[in-house]
Amino acid sequence: MMRSIFLMMNKSMRSWAFLVPVATLAFLGCCSQRTGHDARVLMNVSLVGQMRAVMREGHTEARIALVDLTCEPHAFAVGAMAGLDGEVTVIDGEVWITRVAKGRPVTFGPHAAPADRATLLVSSHVSAWRSMTLPAAAAGEALEAMIEHSARENGLDTSRPFPFQIEGELSALDLHVINGYCPHSGGDASDANKPWTFTTTARTPAKIVGFFAKNSEGVMTHHDTTIHAHAIIRLGEGPLTGHVDSFAVHAGVTLVLPTAPQ
Repeated sequence: MMRSIFLMMNKSMRSWAFLVPVATLAFLGCCSQRTGHDARVLMNVSLVGQMRAVMREGHTEARIALVDLTCEPHAFAVGAMAGLDGEVTVIDGEVWITRVAKGRPVTFGPHAAPADRATLLVSSHVSAWRSMTLPAAAAGEALEAMIEHSARENGLDTSRPFPFQIEGELSALDLHVINGYCPHSGGDASDANKPWTFTTTARTPAKIVGFFAKNSEGVMTHHDTTIHAHAIIRLGEGPLTGHVDSFAVHAGVTLVLPTAPQ
């Protein structure tokens, strides 16, 4: 499977902001080949690796081949590449990987190469979604509470992890692309492995892919948050993906949730 630099993938990215999958909720199937021993199933969400072990304790070995994740349809995922060599976001089976090269982000997609492996990956296979409009501007804990409330109102069990998407203009965004060092791990990065960071308070069109997970700090999420989310934004000539440290939304953005099981 060939991989190409994101800047040359205009055709593929024309539709990334308008994905409307259809059908039913499915879980990561038997085609997935994990190289680690710590894969766990949480509801319809698959977790490979754990946040604390990977980001703080340095256990960054390869655990899952991304080509195996996408052998079943409608894969959605966020995670970190083996060796903390970049961020990966999977949207309806399309794999986007952003790495740091000479201090700048370089993105590859929409297919994973056979050698592409993640050390941390939260994933689900979702083919039925429903969209709703968020009624108010929000950020931080208020935004997390709004996502949880909307999910509960739409029949999801919010005590268990579930995926979500947000589409529209953000009012603020702070993200990073990991580069051998996690900015949440404490200590200082060397010049060679400083993450690439992006911060803006300008109106920014974005697509957020995330997972809401209560009581999962240090496992599925960083501390002091119930979500693990990545963003895809267009910067300069092409889009990129990164781990969301914080974001804020305008009233009227679209929240997309899995259709509740019947």
